Amino acid sequence: MTSSDRLLLAHLEGNRIAHTYLFSGPEGFQKNELVLAFAKALNCEKKRFFGSCDCLSCRKIQNRVHPDVQWFEGDKKTGSMKIEEVRSKVYQASLKPYEGRWKVFIMNHAENLTLDAANALLKTLEEPPEHSVFLLLAENKSHLLETVQSRAFEVRTPPEPEKDPRQHAQIRLLEEKGRDAFFESLRSAAKPDLQETLETLLLYLRDHAVSEWKKSPERSKQCLKAIDSVYEVQEALDSNANQKLALTHLEIHLGQLLR
Repeated sequence: MTSSDRLLLAHLEGNRIAHTYLFSGPEGFQKNELVLAFAKALNCEKKRFFGSCDCLSCRKIQNRVHPDVQWFEGDKKTGSMKIEEVRSKVYQASLKPYEGRWKVFIMNHAENLTLDAANALLKTLEEPPEHSVFLLLAENKSHLLETVQSRAFEVRTPPEPEKDPRQHAQIRLLEEKGRDAFFESLRSAAKPDLQETLETLLLYLRDHAVSEWKKSPERSKQCLKAIDSVYEVQEALDSNANQKLALTHLEIHLGQLLR
């Protein structure tokens, strides 16, 4: 089970389902399978969250024939997501589920929403129907309206299958030598290597957030705040901010957590 699976599993087991999830990151089999597995878990009759299941609901979702799980396909010629389709799905979201516990709407390439379509969707995300969940997939979330992003719980998916983050050289340095040595090594890193390390650091922190949830909710919350700090630095680096300043910002915000 990946760290993204475990994070979503914590939401399912804790009955803390968000009405909107944003799955950001490169397109690929891994992200599509994660979204499909989450859609199944939301309506699984046997409540086998992220496990193999042959219940009728899971089979229907797998075959795309479940009446409560629908896909936004977008225009086949232009790839854009137009307001007419969004309005249709928004209306359906207002109806009660036919068979399952949740009505699930999966929007691939959410960054292709036209401005009118995004604004139409935003109204529903601001006041979501009680039993609806929107799963937005975007390769580049910066192309989405910030107001849409702010109402979604983000799940970042890495470009390659996840590995044990502790096997990464920089994370081993963090665990063995401590925070100071870790950040010293990052200050001289080339930007591609730095971005790779930050992605691995996110996996590392997500693992801690999930593993600590039942033992120490407060420490788990610290990990989630640390994750937010890493996201901020990644976005700053994408905007060509000064690398040393961005890392100093991160070091200050992680504080005691990475000692």
